[in-house]
Amino acid sequence: MAWFAPRLFAIPTGGNDDPFLVGPDRPADVRSRRPYFLLPLLGSGSRSLRTGVILRIRQWLAASGEPVTHVFVMSHGWHRNFFSAMGAYDRLVFRLANLMGRGAIEPPKPFRPLFIAVHWHSDPGENLWLDKEGRRNKSGFMSNVREVFRPAEPATGEPAFERDFELMFDLLSTLSAPDTDASGHEYDAQARGLAEILDKRYDLRAQPGASLDQKTTALWCCYTSAPSRRVLMTQTETPAPFMRFLQAPRKLFSFVLSAVPIATLLGLLVNLPLPGYRVTTTSRDLAVPSGALTRTGTVRDAAAQAWMATGKWSMSLPLVRDLPAHVAGVPSSVWPHLGAVVTLAVGSCLLLWLVGLWRSTFAAGKPASGIPWLAVVPWLYLQVLFTLPLIALDLLGFLMSSVWMGVVLQWLRLVSDERTGLRDRPAARAPTLNLGLALARFAYLPLRMLRSAIALDSRAGSVADGVDCQLSYYDMQHRGVGTGVQLAETLAELFQTCPELREAELHLAGHSFGAVVVSNAARALAHDAGFSGALHSVLLLNGALASNWFDRETTLLRKVVGAITAIYTRYDTANGFWYPLASMGRQAAGSVGLCGDFGTEKHIMPPMLVFPPPLPPSSKTSGCRILNIDASRLMYAGSPVLGGGHGDIDKDDVMHVLWSALNV
Repeated sequence: MAWFAPRLFAIPTGGNDDPFLVGPDRPADVRSRRPYFLLPLLGSGSRSLRTGVILRIRQWLAASGEPVTHVFVMSHGWHRNFFSAMGAYDRLVFRLANLMGRGAIEPPKPFRPLFIAVHWHSDPGENLWLDKEGRRNKSGFMSNVREVFRPAEPATGEPAFERDFELMFDLLSTLSAPDTDASGHEYDAQARGLAEILDKRYDLRAQPGASLDQKTTALWCCYTSAPSRRVLMTQTETPAPFMRFLQAPRKLFSFVLSAVPIATLLGLLVNLPLPGYRVTTTSRDLAVPSGALTRTGTVRDAAAQAWMATGKWSMSLPLVRDLPAHVAGVPSSVWPHLGAVVTLAVGSCLLLWLVGLWRSTFAAGKPASGIPWLAVVPWLYLQVLFTLPLIALDLLGFLMSSVWMGVVLQWLRLVSDERTGLRDRPAARAPTLNLGLALARFAYLPLRMLRSAIALDSRAGSVADGVDCQLSYYDMQHRGVGTGVQLAETLAELFQTCPELREAELHLAGHSFGAVVVSNAARALAHDAGFSGALHSVLLLNGALASNWFDRETTLLRKVVGAITAIYTRYDTANGFWYPLASMGRQAAGSVGLCGDFGTEKHIMPPMLVFPPPLPPSSKTSGCRILNIDASRLMYAGSPVLGGGHGDIDKDDVMHVLWSALNV
């Protein structure tokens, strides 16, 4: 079977061994057996995969012989590759089943659910089964396992317990490592054999008699919840009696860089004196008669002098020599700086391209040896230069939003409205020139060059990931809209071909940009005259979409029979700061809740929940309810720079809130 990506099971071309065939209908295998069907929505090329999932669901429904009462469709948010998306769904479904097994959540009677987990590639990198956090700690894994599992028979002693789960840890670590094809047939026997051991010898403490689906989900939760370290690579140096030429200074340099903070080294470097290099500066000391002072120059002085020399040289080239004379209003002192900016940009691009070419030709797949300064230094310069236009636009829109700049830009369709067409008219032609998206793609060019020039385990990769996290905002927002439309098409086809689902309640739930996915899916279903299902609820958990997204969406509000719920927290800086910064000051539902031409109900959650909180009945006699649930006391942990409480959702308390909102 061929693959679009060389490593792991990235995006397959199809076949019976397709790794996207994840669900309760799969054979006993710890890789693919889950209590939910994974639905890949990866653009127009995934049509056959979606059709295959629909067919498998039909066969599963026919084999079960029991009617489905609830259909739960879940969408993950931003920065999820194949591995992290599955991990998010594993934790969510396992926590729900665990709370039901303990009696904390009591499902309705009857309760025969169908879980559909949407996977859309919301990460700018390759869509790999790769644990980006690196190898997990075995002690942490074993500690998690002891809390979750117990032997099904007293005859299974502690030595057998440790041996079995250590073998499982070894397999999961291997499958999640770089340069491993996790779907390879060489792992089939081990993956199926360990699944059989897990099913026959062990049980879940909170769910006696649980199925293999739930057990494999719990196993992966124990693994992904264990402490981790960065991605580890193998040793590439060959044995030798002594170090080779320049190997010793390179090792010394790499060790110093790993032991001393980079900011400290840079501070020492720029102020390092250069013997024999003298500079003359103007002095304000009255004791100096001439007003001039000569001192030993530093690296900073040499860099400044080189900058001006580069600028003057570039402006002396025949192509631009006469440019200052033809451009009025620009001071003559500015031209050398402009020349230096352009010249260094061209030189940095060339150097970064050459480093990438060398790595792809001579060092492909090799681990990092220290920080690749030949790639990092030109990249930093280019990244700042290419990102300045986007920063200027975002800051201007953010600071001027109070004077209606954001409203005007959205009215002119220069900022994304996070939907297709116009409000309540998805089929209307509404061309949009998204300035942020255009500038972000321009700023992303240096990042692409850097990724081709560094190793997978390079320390520079974490810096690149941080920049990537911000620049991909507009692309993921745009992709989320398209994914929502694809999801609606798939659900409409599923309900049309499965008459036994037409009486089931359809619930859509999304986190972060997953809220954009499910909102657009609900909107498309509401406008689809052929959709015969009952759209019961739409749930937005820390939703990264506009607070007024549902304003004037009359058809959608009329079709939802339950509630549209926004669960939010004031400690979510991804929605409270980064979202309005990138959206011309527009407020996010994941920070303040929903608003629009409809009435809303606000509910404040207590600091702890042992059972799902009761939500009082509505006074409305018709139409869906709009719930704003403030969960600030439940979701708060996280660095403000990295999103604050945006991802603090893996808690029993949050699951209780979700369950209450879904069952309004």
